[in-house]
Amino acid sequence: MYYKLLESNLAYWQLSKLYLVFLITTTSYLPIIGQTETVPILSDLEQQLEQDLEQEESETAEFDFNTILESLHYYNKDPLLLNTASTTELASLGLLTPIQINSLQSYIYKIGPLLSIYELQAVPAFDKKTIRAILPYVRIKKGLDDRTLNWASLLKESKSTLYLRWNRIIETKKGYQGSQEKPKSYTGDPNHLYIRYIKNYQNKFSVGFTVEKDAGEQFWKSKKGIDFYSAHLFLKDWNAKISRIVIGDFNARFGQGLVLNSGYAPKKGASIVSVKRNGAPLNRYTAVNEADFFRGAGSTINLSPSFQFTAFYSRRKRDGSLVFSQDSLAGSTTNSRSISSLPISGLHRTISEIEAKNQVVLQNIGLQIKGITRKGYISMNGLYTQMNTAITPSTKSYQQFQFAGSQQWNVSLDYGYSWRSIHFFGETAMDQNGQFATVNGVMSSLHPTIDLVFYSRLLPKKYQSLFGQAFAETNGANNENGVYSHLSIKPNRYWSVDLYMDIWKHPWLRFQIDAPSTGAEFLSRITYTQRKKLVAYFQFKRERKQQSYAQYPTEQKALFDKYKTTCRIHLNYKLNQAIEIRSRIEVADFHIGASNSSLIFFDQAWHTPAETTRKGVLIYQDLLYKPMESPLSFTTRFAIFNIDSYDARIYAYENDVLYQFSIPAYYNKGTRFYLNVKYQLPHLTFEARYAQTYWTNQQTIGNGSEAIDGPKRTGVKFQLRYKF
Repeated sequence: MYYKLLESNLAYWQLSKLYLVFLITTTSYLPIIGQTETVPILSDLEQQLEQDLEQEESETAEFDFNTILESLHYYNKDPLLLNTASTTELASLGLLTPIQINSLQSYIYKIGPLLSIYELQAVPAFDKKTIRAILPYVRIKKGLDDRTLNWASLLKESKSTLYLRWNRIIETKKGYQGSQEKPKSYTGDPNHLYIRYIKNYQNKFSVGFTVEKDAGEQFWKSKKGIDFYSAHLFLKDWNAKISRIVIGDFNARFGQGLVLNSGYAPKKGASIVSVKRNGAPLNRYTAVNEADFFRGAGSTINLSPSFQFTAFYSRRKRDGSLVFSQDSLAGSTTNSRSISSLPISGLHRTISEIEAKNQVVLQNIGLQIKGITRKGYISMNGLYTQMNTAITPSTKSYQQFQFAGSQQWNVSLDYGYSWRSIHFFGETAMDQNGQFATVNGVMSSLHPTIDLVFYSRLLPKKYQSLFGQAFAETNGANNENGVYSHLSIKPNRYWSVDLYMDIWKHPWLRFQIDAPSTGAEFLSRITYTQRKKLVAYFQFKRERKQQSYAQYPTEQKALFDKYKTTCRIHLNYKLNQAIEIRSRIEVADFHIGASNSSLIFFDQAWHTPAETTRKGVLIYQDLLYKPMESPLSFTTRFAIFNIDSYDARIYAYENDVLYQFSIPAYYNKGTRFYLNVKYQLPHLTFEARYAQTYWTNQQTIGNGSEAIDGPKRTGVKFQLRYKF
């Protein structure tokens, strides 16, 4: 009797769902995006990358963006099965909040598996913008390839791809010029070379290698060959017990980044998805950042449906800035060897850069035990690091609390829990000196159209973590306390409003900041979306940071507030299936005011050093031509900028070849043009790029060895991709 009642109840739910799917299908205007060879680059992601680089305050930030789209590319070809996807897999898309993930899984748990992609509109916390964003990367029904594979079938059915890329700056930089009296600074030529081979099957298996020579490095160094090599073997969901295996080079991340976060870590942006650190603890490494990865082996094992264990071991060489000192004892003198820092540029062009290469051997052991329930998780994390050469930081005041020694360990406890439409998350960590750091946050869906996030961080100046990367204003995981809040409102299917405010304090000195300092940042963005035809938004951002300046040469440096305000109007309009135009105008204002920490965003009648006000404007027009029936496509941009100085610089995302993109900083006065061309055949794809910036108010570009005599800088790039 019970089984008959149960069967009838299940039948009722399935019939109800079929009716719901029919109703949504016949009344919905939501388009289904087909699977294409290229990954759709989402507007939110472009703006996130612009924000990240702006917060780094550098045009050449030392983290690798260029392969963060790789997982989306794989999911674009082999979409994620929503009905069986784990929390980690859904989070790895980088497009869903923890509340949306929990809402989807609760819906499937209570109602049953999704029957159609249109049924996503019935899932609480899912809006049409979110659904459109994930559609290229997810599916409902199983495919023929969703089965357990052995080694023979993996190697037989997997596909291979070979990438060959060359690029260089046409103009000659000072570092490549030399004479009999003064040899050139760079030991190599200006060509940048990149070779990559990868053999993969869906997201379950991949093996490959990467070779890179940076511009200025020698092409072949006697017995050592090209400067950088990387290789990996990756297995995912091999069986019910083995979740992941990585051998070779890999990324690792635990919790919210207080102990460990290698690879890309998003910062503040106009989307609340970036606030919480998500993703698998272990993943393959295919980028070319020569510092931010591990080399060895690791695995994630499912001990039971409720417990997961991750362990890895890494041993690799890192660059180190050598320091030699003399110690005198009992009349004898000995030389001691240490390093002052671990450089992260990965460049080996000059004699000093070459001498710093591979001076330190780092060994790392990482462990994580994670308990998982349908509502949340809790995990214990540990990382031990040992170096064959001790770190001895300089005696400068701002480096007083930086790590010194040859061994370090960190442990932490991190958690995530969903209750109804609220998600709690955080991490508390301890280092080898007994110093604690903690971050905690809460996400809440106050209404189907309103989401709210609060996030606090308490990162003491004495806390030390060599591989930490928390969600914060600065890199690392120390010397910062702050509160961040983000409000997202979507009143209807056309409009959305995002607001965030961040207030922080640095308890100790920092580089070029000779006292404890404070800062604040506010951003608002209003977006209008008209199906797939039009996306337009207005963005306002204001930030206050502090820096030490000397008003007069004889005076002690004092803190001054740096204010920067930007306003942006952006428009994406699709004329037809083949042609899209993108337009933007952005203005910036920068000035320095007298320090007054009681004023968060706005300065009073301030006294400033002479000529500290800087203004700027950037206008650009893009044209994207991508016809479905033609193998030829191209994107191009023409930009005009008039910006007083680098302080008022403006960043703008640029399209590039596959797995590449650039975000240059526009400053001074001039124009910029680029053209990307792609010709795609069944197995072969050829891509080319030409980009030139022309300055009208200067005859020398850059500084030192990177300086160019002349008003322009021109870059060319070619990439060949062969699939077999």
